[in-house]
Amino acid sequence: MASTSAPDSYYENAQKNVTPAAVATVSKEATYGVTAENPVKVGGGINGGVRGEQSYLNALRGPSGQPITYRRQGSCCPFKTPNGLIDNTGMLDAYTVTWEGNAKPLTLYINMYDKGDLFIPVGLTAAQ
Repeated sequence: MASTSAPDSYYENAQKNVTPAAVATVSKEATYGVTAENPVKVGGGINGGVRGEQSYLNALRGPSGQPITYRRQGSCCPFKTPNGLIDNTGMLDAYTVTWEGNAKPLTLYINMYDKGDLFIPVGLTAAQ
């Protein structure tokens, strides 16, 4: 997995300034967002890409409504998509998600190229 070296202030700024997405329903699929085979699809365009990833992540909270923190681990898991930039290929972005009282960080996989219905991964809740 390719790594990222964005400073903590980058993520803190995104959490303060990027409007959370409208996500209210918990997925019925236990693998949603937590496996590369079933990533969150935030889509491209003006509301997609990295901004879409941040907006989606800002809509999530821990199991008891705790604020989360997230850090991009890097890109991984190449896949074919007509929306890919090179040779119809995209890469998933993997994020580490933590919250107070969480002993084991959660990894979420996000597809910024393709759009899909947004859900809350099992075990997390929505921002109010």
